[in-house]
Amino acid sequence: MLALLSAADEDETLNASSYLPLSIGRTWIYRDTTSYGDAYNNSTCAIVDTTTMDRYETYILVVEFEGYAPDTSYIQRRDDGIYQLIVNDAMSLSRCIKITQTQSIRKIMPNKFRIGSTWQIDSFDSSYETGIISYHVSSIANAQAMGIENIAVPAGDFPNCLKVYDIRQLSYIIINTTSGETLVNNYSSSQRYCWYAPGVGKVKSIEDTGDSITRTSILTSYITGE
Repeated sequence: MLALLSAADEDETLNASSYLPLSIGRTWIYRDTTSYGDAYNNSTCAIVDTTTMDRYETYILVVEFEGYAPDTSYIQRRDDGIYQLIVNDAMSLSRCIKITQTQSIRKIMPNKFRIGSTWQIDSFDSSYETGIISYHVSSIANAQAMGIENIAVPAGDFPNCLKVYDIRQLSYIIINTTSGETLVNNYSSSQRYCWYAPGVGKVKSIEDTGDSITRTSILTSYITGE
């Protein structure tokens, strides 16, 4: 059951480090389902090591989905927030269209914020031509801290969870440069709610992919690490 706390808590300054704890050995295991009721994957996220990138201490995050090769990304606590760096992410967003950008940098959360605060997660705008065909892909994602709620999942009952809403808008255009004809002009958007428990991290998310499918991820167990 969700329980929204009083509006008085909206004046409180919140710290991202409380909701996104980072240390080697931290592990989160999720059960992921779709709106059709089928389990499409169980996933394990683990911080396996640290390194230094662009002068920032960087946590190496490995995500494993059942039946797939592991994905590696990098988490940084920068001067203005906590970021996730994903190599070659733009390739998947563009649906296999060649993009010169090889690293996506996403702002997960500002270091300090209040309920109602908004921030830009990321954006990109890129074009590519092959022969007489021109491709253009653009994307922007924004987030907002919505409130504080209590969340119950298989891993336990978590009071005072931060609820964050984000929306991503994607434009995908293909043009015949000889005739000027627009061959494809697609626009899509996806929305997601995430709940972060103090001292634990993300415990639940619900995503509307924009294609009539809702994906839900809930925490089943976790390890706090070092």
